[in-house]
Amino acid sequence: MSQKKLTLITILMISIILTSMLAVPIAGAEDEKYFFEFSILVISGFESHRMMAEMIQNELGQIGIKASIEQVGFGVFMDRLNKAGSDQALAVDDGFDTWLVQFGDSGELDPDNMGTLFHSKNQHPGWNKGAFYNGQFDAILDEAAVLSDMEDRKTLYSDALHILAEEVPSATIAYLKDPWVMRSDVEGFDTVLGCYGLGAYTWSLSDQEGGTVQYAQPGSLPSLNPTFAGAGTTLRAVGHTVWEALMDSDSNFNPVGELAESWTVSDDGLVWTFTLHDGVLWHDNEPFTTQDIITTFDAIMDIDTAMSSYYDFDELVDSYRAIDDKTFEVILKIPSAAAWSKIFTQEIWPDHIMADVPHMDWKSHPLNTQLCIGTGPFKMVEWQPEEYVKLEVNTEYYRGRAPLDTLYFVNIPDAATAMAALEKGDVHVLDTYYSLGNEVPQIEANEDLKYVLRINPGAVHLMFNLNHPMLGNKYVRKAISATIPRADIVANTLAGLGDECTSFIHPLTWAYDSTANVPSYDLEQAKAYMELAGFKYEYLEPEPTIPVSSNLLPAVGGAVIGLIIGALAISFLKKP
Repeated sequence: MSQKKLTLITILMISIILTSMLAVPIAGAEDEKYFFEFSILVISGFESHRMMAEMIQNELGQIGIKASIEQVGFGVFMDRLNKAGSDQALAVDDGFDTWLVQFGDSGELDPDNMGTLFHSKNQHPGWNKGAFYNGQFDAILDEAAVLSDMEDRKTLYSDALHILAEEVPSATIAYLKDPWVMRSDVEGFDTVLGCYGLGAYTWSLSDQEGGTVQYAQPGSLPSLNPTFAGAGTTLRAVGHTVWEALMDSDSNFNPVGELAESWTVSDDGLVWTFTLHDGVLWHDNEPFTTQDIITTFDAIMDIDTAMSSYYDFDELVDSYRAIDDKTFEVILKIPSAAAWSKIFTQEIWPDHIMADVPHMDWKSHPLNTQLCIGTGPFKMVEWQPEEYVKLEVNTEYYRGRAPLDTLYFVNIPDAATAMAALEKGDVHVLDTYYSLGNEVPQIEANEDLKYVLRINPGAVHLMFNLNHPMLGNKYVRKAISATIPRADIVANTLAGLGDECTSFIHPLTWAYDSTANVPSYDLEQAKAYMELAGFKYEYLEPEPTIPVSSNLLPAVGGAVIGLIIGALAISFLKKP
């Protein structure tokens, strides 16, 4: 046989063999099957939230659900929540399917505040962004809100908690024991208030008068008034440092006066009368009066202003009036033990600036977008969005001058970068959002650093958008709750600085009911819930095959292709 014929036969055989071998895996390859897919929206820089989302993502795959994780900046995060609330938009339309976030006050001030997340009256522009509705739940909260007897209220809240546990409008994950990490020379840092309330009013630097403290957060400020922002970053930076309200809470979550020096409540619980502090000035030196409160309340009670507290005011407030410049009266529609936290912790705006501004323009007003003017212990002097907000001490503050001269709230998205800046002394305090539990041994070994823990009564939630065609099914939501590895999240993501959470009220609060819990981690139970939702796991099983169909036929097909390739090669080689 000639060398040329041998070469041609060799080419033909190699073509047949290689093509046949390649055909089998191509024929056998199948995409992994899922019942459906949804998105988890997470704020960039909140590393603990990202880690939680990834752990949930891994577990969901075991029950046939595919989850993708979207990390976005705080401003985009809020825009997408609001779009979902107003337009019922899902993630594919720049809304959300689910969002993972911690609420700092879901049970902090009064158990009635769980209605903030789940009462139908608090759908857009309120915090019920996922469109949860249960008429019985609404009625129970409405009934409990007007009672003063603690035991009667507790019974009703127990009923409400059981409804939430059955419907699962969110899957609660964990309660945090937040570490505030700081330089050793930072003093006066209250372990509960931190920078809430008048927390920053007591901060100082040891062995010096005045001075500057730089406080790092992983997110920027979406706007400059907490009522519009709905964001912890705004609240921590300018809430109560710049803006103030009639009332606030102390470190035991009891009501205390802020702009109000004192108050009285009528025997029927309807009439609240406030006496204001003397000598209160706005940061532009205009005097604070009861007219400022009236202008603010007028704006809140106009839905076109789009303040998140509108629904609470609309439900509770019947009328209000200034008795004189220092005395203000509010008459409620119904008695409410929670009125102090729902109505009277509202930030007050200056009448002399806002009186003639149309309510629909308040959100875009420079006080909310450029430079806020309040009555608090610090004045805002500069805001560089995405970078920092600068505050200077208010030397005319009616309670007396704060110890520090200057406060910076700076945006450092990355936790490792923030920790390095703290160790170098470029910043003085790191926000609890960084979740630095794993760094505690490193902190304890550094004599220049220290930390304090804050038991946070607000849970971390995976919030559901019930407009989603799959997440609208409560058994799907139960299944997802049953895939969340809460123990692993606390042990690993939170480094033990937290507690598993399957309830909507913290166990330390008086209305807690240990029998009202969302499903905890159990993959077999999760699959059972999916079956109840109508999903059949046979769908996920690979298609049955027999040797002829799975191996022989692809091989024959490969051989045919190989013959064609070989023939073409031979034809080519025969040419002169």
